[in-house]
Amino acid sequence: MVFTEEFRVPDKMVGLIIGKGGEQITRLQAETGCKIQLAPDSGGLPDRPCQLTGSAASIGACKQQMQDIIAIGQIGNVMEMMGGGGGGDVGNGGMYGDMQTVVEMLIPGNKVGLIIGKGGETIKVLQERAGVKMVMIQDSNIQTYYEKPLIITGDPQNCQRAKEMVMNLLHVLAEKEMEKEDIGVEKVKWVLCTEHDDKSLEYFCIKHEKPCCILCKRKYHRHCCEVEKVEDVIDETKVASITEDFLSGIEEHKIRLTKVANNERSNLRDLEILKDNCTADLKNTRVAIEEHLDILQNDVEQEMNRKYEEDSGEINKRLTDLSAKLNYDTEQQKMIRDIAKESTTSVGQKYLRIMHFEHLKSSYNESKENIIYEL
Repeated sequence: MVFTEEFRVPDKMVGLIIGKGGEQITRLQAETGCKIQLAPDSGGLPDRPCQLTGSAASIGACKQQMQDIIAIGQIGNVMEMMGGGGGGDVGNGGMYGDMQTVVEMLIPGNKVGLIIGKGGETIKVLQERAGVKMVMIQDSNIQTYYEKPLIITGDPQNCQRAKEMVMNLLHVLAEKEMEKEDIGVEKVKWVLCTEHDDKSLEYFCIKHEKPCCILCKRKYHRHCCEVEKVEDVIDETKVASITEDFLSGIEEHKIRLTKVANNERSNLRDLEILKDNCTADLKNTRVAIEEHLDILQNDVEQEMNRKYEEDSGEINKRLTDLSAKLNYDTEQQKMIRDIAKESTTSVGQKYLRIMHFEHLKSSYNESKENIIYEL
């Protein structure tokens, strides 16, 4: 079910709710799922109407985050009026509710004064707003770079809320400091973020040792205590060291590439030699094969000629025999016809003489001799 509820924002805090280029209000709507509509102006009143639309849970979450942002903005205003952070070492806020848990978070040494505030005012406001007790553990009021523990005691949810308020306070104050530094200073050409093309990598997270833009800072490093401007973290010595390491790495890579290239050139030469050897072997093999074929052809031709002479002689002999048989048969046909035509010979004699020819023919075929009967 969708609800609509009115929430009033101090007119001086509207800029914090909207954020640069609408980044803050866009983030609030995305994280809570609640639609935020701010009135164009306050109509001369100290607060500006704001309409929240969404589910009951999303409206509640959105109101909570907006209240935290307003509280942080008010803390920042108090610190500005007091002239900056003080040197108190312990927050003196009272205990709210029964003690249920203890949370410890590390605060950069150069940010401890901002959390405590002049005379402990900032940490007192944080305690009252979150309903917890906060104690900053430090040996002295001298500002150092080393992190110092902030002990938060109270209800688990309140402790978590207090922790987020401290982180947001550090981010807001850091942004204000950077805005002051940017006034009248020529903008530097920064490397753009790969995720947010229109944002520069102006920050550096010491915990993760990587640069980030303002949106990445809020999205991925909002719980990191040490997110500073790149110019405040990186010095000439570190740049020189990184440059030397990078150039050394490139030089080593070039050496490896050169070795690989030399190996490939050697492989290419070996391949060319192998190709030439294969070509020569093929030529020699071809010559040897042709010589062998010549010898084989000569042997085959000689054998064929010998076989031809032998077989042709046999065939001619058989042809001669067949011709003789053919002549013999022709002569016998003539003789038998003559016997059959004789008028002076009796029938019995004709029969006997013809049968005699039949006997001679059978004997001739068996002996394969050329026998010619003469009358």
